[in-house]
Amino acid sequence: MVTNQHTDFSLAIPTIYNGVKLKSRMESQCALLFDRLGWEWMYELRSYMLPNGLQYMPDFTIPGHGVFECRGYDSEKGRTQVSEFGALISHEENECLVPELGQYHGVFWVWGPNVPICYRYCCYQSQGCLLSFCRKCETWRALSEVHPWCDECAHLPEFSRTHRLTIESGKILIDMRTSEEWPL
Repeated sequence: MVTNQHTDFSLAIPTIYNGVKLKSRMESQCALLFDRLGWEWMYELRSYMLPNGLQYMPDFTIPGHGVFECRGYDSEKGRTQVSEFGALISHEENECLVPELGQYHGVFWVWGPNVPICYRYCCYQSQGCLLSFCRKCETWRALSEVHPWCDECAHLPEFSRTHRLTIESGKILIDMRTSEEWPL
């Protein structure tokens, strides 16, 4: 697997998607995916002061699903921001940190190469996640391999379709297919 690990942020290509100016093509792919999944998203909703003094603004806030960071690259600063924000959002006393998320206040997804995926009070190394369609609540869910059930329905899987999402060379691949071929 080839991953893009540059740290020259000037290589990101700002892109306008659906009338919103996004900082990179990777973020526009994420927005396209969220639209295809039927998820209402908010881009860079707010900035947070991290315990280490850095400012951090997550890419997307999606009610009913969590906070999403989409990275096409790996950097030390990015890993620090992700780690600090993951710790901040997962503390129960910070339940109202992102009130738009409701019961999903502790859900933080990071999609990118060589970055930890933080999900519900834990972080682990992964190259992607599962996207599954729940037949009971009739919605797409992002799932970790260690948490493969629908939080909305609070039941074991009744998924009619499941696809693997991975990040490679700054592109979102679903079942190893590019956005032109996504099987959703």
